[in-house]
Amino acid sequence: MRAQSEVSTDQKDRLLIQTTFMTGKSVANYHTFPATSLRLLCSIDIGLKAMKTTKSYTSFYNHPLYGISLSVAKPGNDSVLGREISISPFFEYNPFHNGDKGVYFRIGIGFSYFTRFYHEVSNPSNEAIGSSFTWAFHGIISRQIIAFSQTSLNLNLAYFHASNGHTQLPNFGLNAAMVGFSFRFLSGQDVQYKTSAGDISPGPKRSYFIFFRQGAGMNELGGTTGPVGGKKGFIYSAAVAGGIIFNRHIKVRTGFTYRYYSLVSSYNSETNPWTYTSSSAWFASNIFFFAGCEFLIGHFGLDIEGGINLYKPFYPYFFKTFENGSDLSYNLKKVFPTRMGLNYYVINTENNPVNNLSIGAHINANFGEADFSEISIAYTHILKRSR
Repeated sequence: MRAQSEVSTDQKDRLLIQTTFMTGKSVANYHTFPATSLRLLCSIDIGLKAMKTTKSYTSFYNHPLYGISLSVAKPGNDSVLGREISISPFFEYNPFHNGDKGVYFRIGIGFSYFTRFYHEVSNPSNEAIGSSFTWAFHGIISRQIIAFSQTSLNLNLAYFHASNGHTQLPNFGLNAAMVGFSFRFLSGQDVQYKTSAGDISPGPKRSYFIFFRQGAGMNELGGTTGPVGGKKGFIYSAAVAGGIIFNRHIKVRTGFTYRYYSLVSSYNSETNPWTYTSSSAWFASNIFFFAGCEFLIGHFGLDIEGGINLYKPFYPYFFKTFENGSDLSYNLKKVFPTRMGLNYYVINTENNPVNNLSIGAHINANFGEADFSEISIAYTHILKRSR
């Protein structure tokens, strides 16, 4: 029988140690993708399971797990794809108020190191990974199948993605679908969960805020496949937005972003010139409306954003020169920018401060196709709180 106790305010966070073994396939995403055998992955996770009800996110997210995952993967073709070594902060959430019996959803964003990547002479078949260091993303659905007082065996279905964010070409990215098992240890006793929205510690239900962000990113001029070895340049951005923070942990915002692509401004080709009537700086500009959602826990935020381009005059020229795909692909990439990454807040968001600064690392894309990697700094000011 499993030992059980009621959640209390003096309940300590539980130490998480987890090992995972998975297998699956690297998914071909270009016509010369190398033949691969089964993909294998081994990982170890170290983190915490939030139990202290004095922290409002414990009840709000139904006792989430969070920490760092270290993994080593064999993509399935040693000579072309090599090995992938990753480190990723992760957040795991059970939306069902039934303890460990439900399904857990996990998201992780971090970085990978590849032992083999594209080289025009020694490794021309690897157009998926153009550099040794990349972004790493994983999403996992986990279900407990055997449980004891402090340990459990879990079944996992997972998706993995690696991409350098268009900072070095080629960059199709590496995708994989996997299935496997994890062996989980949680210190302390198991708990009979009785959490609800009413368990959240007192605080404002809504906080209305304004938001300013300044960012700088980098990419390489070209499409997904190249030209390889082209120029690298900066993308500068500024954003202004307003929104609502719900229960201190869901930050929703809408606003506008301006971007300036330095490589576009300086681009000059005798063989395929780009003709425009405005100044080169205005031609290299991009303005779009966006909506974003950020999941806050302590000093960290998992940030997801999508938008609609209002002004991007250079993109038709760029697509024709470097992409030249289908009309559907062109229209989707031209209209819909996306952005995903992590933010670190100087002041703990649990305290709902009136003023806060954050530093972010994000990958930006044109409808899912990497555009550039970015570092940014943002300022959030609370205008009003309501209960």
